Amino acid sequence: MYKVLLVDDEMLDLEGLERLTPWDTFGMEVVSAVNSGFEALDYLQAHPVDILISDIRMPIMSGLDLARKATELYPKLKILFVSGYEDFSYAKQAIQLNAFGYILKPIDDGEVVRVLSHVMKELNEEDQVKKLENDFRKSLLRNHDERMFQWLTGASEGEYDFSLLDEQLSKWKLQHGAYQVGLLELDDVMIKLERLTETEKQAILAKTHQALATGCDDEGLALACRGEGYRWVVILAGDLRLERLKRLLENIQRNTTLTITVGLGGTATSLKDLPQSYQSAKNKLSFKIFCGKNRVITDSDIEAYQLQDVMNLDDILEELFEATSQYDLVRIDDCLELIYRNVKGLGKKMAVYNITLHVIVKLDSYLFRMNENLKSIMGMDTTKLDFLYDFETVNDIQSWLRRRLFEISEMLQLKKLRKNHKLVEGVEDYVVKNLESDLSLKDVAHSFAFSPNYLGHLFKEEKGENFSDYVIRRRLERAAELLINPKLKI
Repeated sequence: MYKVLLVDDEMLDLEGLERLTPWDTFGMEVVSAVNSGFEALDYLQAHPVDILISDIRMPIMSGLDLARKATELYPKLKILFVSGYEDFSYAKQAIQLNAFGYILKPIDDGEVVRVLSHVMKELNEEDQVKKLENDFRKSLLRNHDERMFQWLTGASEGEYDFSLLDEQLSKWKLQHGAYQVGLLELDDVMIKLERLTETEKQAILAKTHQALATGCDDEGLALACRGEGYRWVVILAGDLRLERLKRLLENIQRNTTLTITVGLGGTATSLKDLPQSYQSAKNKLSFKIFCGKNRVITDSDIEAYQLQDVMNLDDILEELFEATSQYDLVRIDDCLELIYRNVKGLGKKMAVYNITLHVIVKLDSYLFRMNENLKSIMGMDTTKLDFLYDFETVNDIQSWLRRRLFEISEMLQLKKLRKNHKLVEGVEDYVVKNLESDLSLKDVAHSFAFSPNYLGHLFKEEKGENFSDYVIRRRLERAAELLINPKLKI
């Protein structure tokens, strides 16, 4: 049961809330009901609770002051406010404190039920995350040995205790003989999870961890230890190693929202050779930027990426930028394909980023000759390009750069055609005819075969207002026209 603390200086309100609310329905129980902030704080210092429900306006210590002190004690405490005052300043402060609800007196039973249901759902989700984390931690602890990772990476001091490793191998039911190390890494973690709340992130990661541990057990793979960042080390032995790894990846993709890439190390003929197999696996995984993700990378995969003759990059860039200025999208794609095909042949991860940065800086210089720049066209600051390191494969970077060049090319092309304003006039006509529909910039841009970014930029430049503001204004004008028509009913 979730523990609830009630605080209200009005005894009738306090008793009514305690007695009339169906707490059991929400898996909650009132552990204390007090009529001052000081009593509540004394209770909290001795007894942890899950939910604090407090009146806002109380003498000496207000509900807001109590909430601030309570969250210092319990940062994850869920707070609900009740108040007889419909005061915006109170509501604003409640929002700043991340309150789950702001209920006005006299208390409406339906509103209480709605808010408590929301709190219960949030608490249940947090409990589920904790359970998944605990389950995974227990599973990992059975297999995990910090000293093993230090030994594999060469960071350990002294001799490694092979009797411990033999014991672990018996638990994992691995056959003695030839072994291989697989280094697993979650793909696109930063990109896929950046817009989620911390609770949502932890839930996804915990679910992935659990699926990984279960999948390794099912496939007879030893989840040996945690690596750096979002990496894990597995040890393989026996037959069909590659096939079992591939089935593991398929299982992860099927049961979670993330994927995993594996670098498969060389064969170790004895346990003492496992560190060499680990280093080999780590080297394979570094080729993910070239080979792609959600796959197993082996020796045969990286053989294709041998050092090739360096292309004449400046000539290709000149053609690329010329195609961009002439709105030749096919030639843009061809030039990028040529650049990154050569980049892959270099076989060096930093070469990919360095050449991409070089392309962007050269593009900005080319645009400057046209009295344009990346800052004015795309809002891109060429001194702040660290986000490129979040991309994990060459294809990801190439795809991102292709989209940016297409957008720049569209903007340059439409600037040439801006004199007659036909495009913006067409957009205005479209909006007027579809005011009653659910208009969005994305849908309108699709109708006119332009990117939303560029169409929004062009519309703002031509009309002096954002597209969304224009739609709202036209709707208000239309509503005003309808309201003054006496023949229409509201």
